Amino acid sequence: MRLPKELACLQNDKIAIDFFHEIGRVIGEKKWSETHVHSPNAVISNGTAYVPGVSSSVTTRCEIWLKNALGEEVPLQLSDIDLPVREGQTVSAVWGISSGKTSGPYVFLKNHTSGQSITLNKGIVSMLDGEKRTKLGCLAAMIVGVVVFIILAALVKATSPNATSPSAATWLLVFAPIAAIMVSRKLSAFYREEDQLVRKHLESIKAHLDTMAAKEAQG
Repeated sequence: MRLPKELACLQNDKIAIDFFHEIGRVIGEKKWSETHVHSPNAVISNGTAYVPGVSSSVTTRCEIWLKNALGEEVPLQLSDIDLPVREGQTVSAVWGISSGKTSGPYVFLKNHTSGQSITLNKGIVSMLDGEKRTKLGCLAAMIVGVVVFIILAALVKATSPNATSPSAATWLLVFAPIAAIMVSRKLSAFYREEDQLVRKHLESIKAHLDTMAAKEAQG
């Protein structure tokens, strides 16, 4: 379902995210676990094949069916999210879809009857491509550090007859990492600002959902 216009979209010169929500009474719930076995490719050594090691992971699935104010029955399909619910309780969910994408993660869930809620930090990170940006930021910092090192090395060599002296080497070792750190911090600051904008907007959505749940309880 769409939120009111002022809450449905968070957009500025840095991000554009459409938010959606669902709220209704629980009419059914099902939980189950899935075990995934991860087996690397076999390695052949001296003509003998063997598997280096096998690992496994368990994913907890949950499907919650809600009946909203329009009488529609809608499912919430969750993974590794534990929000206790039972039939008859009022539950809401919020998810966001970034510009250029067709789907997005849940970022907030609440059981309005019990008062329990979950802000899904992993969903916010995913929505903002946080992991990807962190990796790109580290790569950019490394590149900047290498470029600065090369430039300083060239300048020292061109202007100093003792380019290989300890003092010259010290300048190179000091300024290249400093440049890389400055770039990394700048990129991190951009991401933190976006993260704070999303969380502030999410607080307004939470208040709206609380109002909706209160009206539904009175009705």
